[in-house]
Amino acid sequence: EILQLMVSPDKLSARLTTYAPVLKQVRIAVVSRMAKPEEILIVQDENGELIQEEVPDTDEIIMYNSMRDTLIYLTHLNPSETTEIMKDKLGNEVSASDFVWH
Repeated sequence: EILQLMVSPDKLSARLTTYAPVLKQVRIAVVSRMAKPEEILIVQDENGELIQEEVPDTDEIIMYNSMRDTLIYLTHLNPSETTEIMKDKLGNEVSASDFVWH
């Protein structure tokens, strides 16, 4: 019964080929708009000791986890393309051509 539910490699490959342009655009959008992970601030308490203080932002954490999971699934479908998109994005960040002042 389990084997009947599996998709044949030929059908999977055809689907990936069909949806490849759309999946590439989704990868680019997710990488470009990735939410920031949870922030942790280092603060000094009244005794002068450094402690970690978490800044809770529930909506941002939920969005980050959702986007991270989506990117993981997309990476499993085409690791080399995801890597290339991330390298391009990081290259733009380093060269400051994609830099936005907030």
